[in-house]
Amino acid sequence: DLGTHFDPPAGSGLSAWVGVDLGSARTLSQIKFAARGGFEYRMNGGVFQASNDRNFATGVVTLHTISSGAAAGTLTTQNVNPGAAYR
Repeated sequence: DLGTHFDPPAGSGLSAWVGVDLGSARTLSQIKFAARGGFEYRMNGGVFQASNDRNFATGVVTLHTISSGAAAGTLTTQNVNPGAAYR
């Protein structure tokens, strides 16, 4: 839903993370993301990571880092390591 977004808590210095547990290991081939209009710069340096540990404590790998240019209001598709499964 492009009408929703996550903002870090006030006072966090705009540094925060959001986790999603898929419940079991699933093969990931791509991720999609969109910036919120007027705040595209906040996506610069954003990191997508994955793990098979439901507590995200071990086996964490980086799938993609947003260097710049996340578009507002449209999904950007990024292919990731095909064949790898993460929770």
